[in-house]
Amino acid sequence: MPTTSYLKAGSLLWRVFLPFVLAYFFSYLLRNVNAVVAPQLAHEFQLDAGQLGSLTAVYFLGFAALQIPLGACLDRFGPVRVQVPLFLLAAVGATTFSYAHSPWQLVAGRLLVGVGVAAGLVAGLKTIVLWFPKDRVPVMNGAFVAFGTLGAVAATAPTEWLLTVVDWRGLFQIFACALVLIAVSLLLLVPASPRKAMSEENPGVCLTYGALFKDQRFWSLAPLSGLSVGSAWALQGLWAAAWMSDVAGFDRATLVTQLFIMSLVLSTSALGLGAAISRLKHWGVGPSKILPGMVMVLMAAELMLAARHPIPSIIPWCLVAIMSAGTVATYSITADVFEKPMLGRVNGAINLFHIGGAFVLQTGIGLIITRWPPVEAGHYPESAYNAALLLLALAQAIALSWYWTTLPTLERVAVDDRPKWNSAHRRP
Repeated sequence: MPTTSYLKAGSLLWRVFLPFVLAYFFSYLLRNVNAVVAPQLAHEFQLDAGQLGSLTAVYFLGFAALQIPLGACLDRFGPVRVQVPLFLLAAVGATTFSYAHSPWQLVAGRLLVGVGVAAGLVAGLKTIVLWFPKDRVPVMNGAFVAFGTLGAVAATAPTEWLLTVVDWRGLFQIFACALVLIAVSLLLLVPASPRKAMSEENPGVCLTYGALFKDQRFWSLAPLSGLSVGSAWALQGLWAAAWMSDVAGFDRATLVTQLFIMSLVLSTSALGLGAAISRLKHWGVGPSKILPGMVMVLMAAELMLAARHPIPSIIPWCLVAIMSAGTVATYSITADVFEKPMLGRVNGAINLFHIGGAFVLQTGIGLIITRWPPVEAGHYPESAYNAALLLLALAQAIALSWYWTTLPTLERVAVDDRPKWNSAHRRP
């Protein structure tokens, strides 16, 4: 019996899809909001570029730290039982951040937020696999990422408007209340996960992390996806705004408008990418070929920004935003290669590379930029940003070369002929 028979189609969308997509929306909003509130934080707490980068990136540290246990918990307990307590913890983090009176209190609050929203993406992906037919998974993944990443849109012009009504402290108190409401909606609306999809589809089959981390397919995909998606998140979440201010010289209104456009591109790209993957599969072009194409587009954008190509800068920045939606391609690959009962662990481990990459890169970019003396208070020269962008492109080129050499490992696994894990891979 198909999973969708448990609920009617309309009920499936508003009782299952909507609460989880709202959770991912706030996960993305809180990830990117520092790009807008950074000037106030830097002024009030006297933060330089390195400190601001570390403060923003600590979200990714908390997020990444939870990915490994998170995957196992999702597979064992189901998305709702994992998501609800974590979102309540995120509400505590947002409250702590709003009452901070020192940089360390800011760090503590943002770290708790990162831990609390860590399941925003992978819980939703697990839910889609549990409730929707397999042939609809790429489209639903794309829709989930597209609507969820509207949080990045909300972190630009709408947040800027809200800051005219309340200060940054009041803003985070509003976030805390919203996080509590989402936790309650998950608890009240989402029905129990279909047990058959979680445990009976492949009895006794369970992929341990030890087996996963020895799997060639995982190591073919994770480095490239982690480095490229992590780079895009690090740039869009903080350093795009700094580049627009320091290098392009945009005023505040223009800067927020450009960030708003980037966020819209991210959301529409995710939706279009999910549909494109489903269509291209019929023509023999799988997501394992789409992902490296997106990485080459990202590298081209970084090189254009470093070279100050005469085209409007919003074009390469929008190309960076497209790569931020690269998770749609990545998780379509994992859905093809690994079996349903293991996808919580697999996607959690892959997301560890995404989030860990974003943490390292967002912090690293700040440290690179601070190697140059500021031209004025809080502003750094173009050469500092160029060095960071060129180093990112070089690292991505190395990861892409590794991916191409190991691509046959992924392509040997057909969509409908995924491997059956033997007893050596079962949980003891």
